Amino acid sequence: MIKNHWKLTILKDLCDPSDGVQIGPFGSQLHASDYVETGIPVVMPKNMVNNEISSASIACISEETANLLSKHRLITGDLVFARRGDVGNFSLVQPHQEGWLCGTGSIRVRLKPDIHPEFISLLLQSHKVRHWLQSNAVGQTMLNLNTEIISNLPLRVTDSFETQIALANDIQKWDRAIALAEELIVAKRCLKQGLMQKLLTGQRRFSEFLHTDWISCSLGDLGKCHSGGTPDTKELLYWNGDIQWCTPTDITALKTPFISSTSKSISELGLAKSSAEILPINSVIVCTRATLGYCAVNTVPMATNQGFKSLIPNENVDTMFLYYLVLSLKREMQRRASGSTFMEISKKLFQKIPVRLPSQIDEQKRIAGTLLSLDKHIDCLRQTLDLLKLQKRGVMQKLLTGEIRIPILDDA
Repeated sequence: MIKNHWKLTILKDLCDPSDGVQIGPFGSQLHASDYVETGIPVVMPKNMVNNEISSASIACISEETANLLSKHRLITGDLVFARRGDVGNFSLVQPHQEGWLCGTGSIRVRLKPDIHPEFISLLLQSHKVRHWLQSNAVGQTMLNLNTEIISNLPLRVTDSFETQIALANDIQKWDRAIALAEELIVAKRCLKQGLMQKLLTGQRRFSEFLHTDWISCSLGDLGKCHSGGTPDTKELLYWNGDIQWCTPTDITALKTPFISSTSKSISELGLAKSSAEILPINSVIVCTRATLGYCAVNTVPMATNQGFKSLIPNENVDTMFLYYLVLSLKREMQRRASGSTFMEISKKLFQKIPVRLPSQIDEQKRIAGTLLSLDKHIDCLRQTLDLLKLQKRGVMQKLLTGEIRIPILDDA
């Protein structure tokens, strides 16, 4: 059994006493003219993404310039904090990033050899740490950190190096599960995108429909088109009204094709004084202003504001097929849109968009069912991902406070 104690300390006491906390070079030391296309990467706050250093669009300096700023060179296990702006944001330096430079706007922290960097990285991810840094940062226009604030960051740690490693390794299992779920979601989205392109253009057909025709027409031929409206006064909108009132924000926030509730609703009186109409269930609601091309299928009657055009499908048109067809027309809508303040496509141009679709509604349903199955699978994966992240936070809170212990560990 490994004996370990937990204690409250400050970050400075965990750092290398000779070179613990170092602010990045000032503008007078590193000029805009020093940056080159290829060379030694310079880690700025914008490069700190999900506690990792992102090399996407990272700035570089020459080896010669980096050598002149040698005290700012990074080694494996260093922690790099954002000094201004999103304070509390940080990244852990990995082996392949050794030798990179801590940039302007960043602070580098170097730990003692007997402190495990990944364990400290886990502690720094807690909401309490971020809240403490934001509360103690200085500045009114933009929050700023300095070496004194970073040095005095309070942390509760175990003094056993073996315990630190064990805790970090245990929580990394959750990170691997989260990464796998994220990879699966990306893969499924790519699969869906490819299938949409082929199935909705007839490039790929189901064998039982190979001898049936596809027809060409305009989007407006597929259903009755409605424009959204505006209530007479803002006072007519109620949080607990009778009819769901749909705005673009409600649509863009959706994670599934269906919308059943909105952030606001409207009373019968408000609707009576509005140019909007109640859309029946299974209408395809389409954003045609600003956030062009976002769409959804309503599962309850609702009305929309003027940022929408909605289609009530004809009897020979499957609702979900129409939804995916409209979803595939986003670029075409953007091409036909116009406007100075924001881009918008008119009802006339919206209805004239040319489309092709199967003449048989059974084929439409087969295509829509395939894409809907993928959407449901993606949604299940997304829920799994959210659950994994929630479980990780809970496990971290308990493990890193000693509330629960790994079996090999024994608090003295």
